[in-house]
Amino acid sequence: MKKKIITIIQSIIYLLPFMYIGIYIGSKAGNLSLLYFILFLGISILLLFVTIIIHEAGHLLFGLWSGYQFSSFRVANLMWYKVGDKVKLTRFSIPGTGGQCIMLPPMEKGTIPYFWYNAGGGILNVLVAGISWLVGVIWSDFTFYTNIFAMFNALIGIANLIPMNGLVPNDGYNIFALYRSPKARKAFALGLWITGEQLLGTRIKDIDDSYFMELSEEDYSNPITVNAAIHGISRLLDRGDYGLACHEIEKLLSKPAAKLPEIYRQLLTLELLYFDLIKSDFTRLEENYDKAIQSTVKAMVKSTPSASRFLYAYEKFYEQNLESSKKWQDTFEKVCQTYPYAGDTEMERELMELAINNIV
Repeated sequence: MKKKIITIIQSIIYLLPFMYIGIYIGSKAGNLSLLYFILFLGISILLLFVTIIIHEAGHLLFGLWSGYQFSSFRVANLMWYKVGDKVKLTRFSIPGTGGQCIMLPPMEKGTIPYFWYNAGGGILNVLVAGISWLVGVIWSDFTFYTNIFAMFNALIGIANLIPMNGLVPNDGYNIFALYRSPKARKAFALGLWITGEQLLGTRIKDIDDSYFMELSEEDYSNPITVNAAIHGISRLLDRGDYGLACHEIEKLLSKPAAKLPEIYRQLLTLELLYFDLIKSDFTRLEENYDKAIQSTVKAMVKSTPSASRFLYAYEKFYEQNLESSKKWQDTFEKVCQTYPYAGDTEMERELMELAINNIV
C-alpha cells in the first residue's frame, strides 16, 4: 500500500506541470481557428521532442566531458548505436523512458565518475529553459513558443533531477543511489560495459567473469547494485541453465528489501510465467499477469523479442489459439531483425525454441 501511495504521489508531481502546460496552450490558442490550433499543438509536440533530444544530448556531452565513450543514443523509439566504427539506426523503446543515452565509463580510473553523466541531461534542460525564456523576453513575437519550450525544458530537467523511482528510476534517484554506495558505482560501471558488449553482439554468457559481481544481502537494497543480480540471471538463461535461473528469479523477487526497478520486476516475472506456460502450469499466471504487466508487454512487443516470445507461449498454451500464437511468432521474427542487442537475439531464439518444441 505504501508503495502504491508513493507511486501515485510521484505521478501527480510529474503530471501536474504537463496539465499546466496544456492549460497554458489552451488559454493562448483558445481564440484561434481549428487549423491554427492544430498547428500550435503540432509545434508544441515538436518542441517536446526537441526537449527530449536536448536531455539526452546533455547526458552525451557531460558524459564525454567526464571521460565516457559513446555507445548508444535513443529518442522515443529511434536508437543510434555504435558497432565498431559504424553507427547504426534501429527502432527500440523502453516503457517509462522518453529516451536514453548509454555511454561506457572510463574503467581504468580508480574513482568512477557518475554525477555529471547522470545529471547532465537535467542540467542542460534547465540551462536551455533559461535561455529560451530570455529569448522570449528579448523577442516578444516568439514569446508563446519560447515560453512553451522553456516550460518543457524546465519540467523535464527538474523532474529528472528530483529523485523519483517509478517504472524506471530517474536520473536524480540514480545519483542518490550511486552516492550512497561505492559498490553501486562499480555495479553501475560494469552494467554499462555489459550493455556495451551486448550491443557489439557479444552474448552475455561469453562476457568475461570480471564484469559480474557477487552481492551481499545489503547490496539488494540499492537499485543500482541489484542490477548485478539481473545480469547474473541473464547469464544463466543464456547458458541454458533454466532451472537455476528461475530459482534465482524467485529468490530475488521474494526479497522484501530488494530495490528492483519496477520494469525489471515485471520482466523477471514474465520469465517465470514463460516457463510456467510451457509446462502448462497456469497458477502463477492467473495470480500475477495483471494489468500493469500486460501494459508493459503491450508497450514492448514491437521492440523487444521477450515480449512477443511471451505472448506466443501465452496464446499457444493458455488460450490454445494456434492462429494467434503464429501471429506473435511472426512478430518475434520481425523484432529480432531490428533488435540492437545481437547477442541477446541469439539467446531469445533459443528460448523461443523451447516453446515452439514444447521443451523445458
